[in-house]
Amino acid sequence: MVESHDGRFYTNEMFQEAEAAIRKEQERLMMLRDEEIQRFKVEITAKYEREKDEMRKRMEEERKNLEWNREEIKKQIGE
Repeated sequence: MVESHDGRFYTNEMFQEAEAAIRKEQERLMMLRDEEIQRFKVEITAKYEREKDEMRKRMEEERKNLEWNREEIKKQIGE
């Protein structure tokens, strides 16, 4: 198929080349997007793990404080 456009002609081969170039660019953009999503997942996972560790430490400290307070109360009552 040949189509006239402002005095120029485009062949099927030219259209196919243009479509191939468009597909290649779309694939490149999708790959970049996938990489960006993967980096975001890694970031979020790392942040979640840090926050989980911090919470675990705070809970452990609170548990120790409660245990210490309980022992102090026992001592005071025993005296």
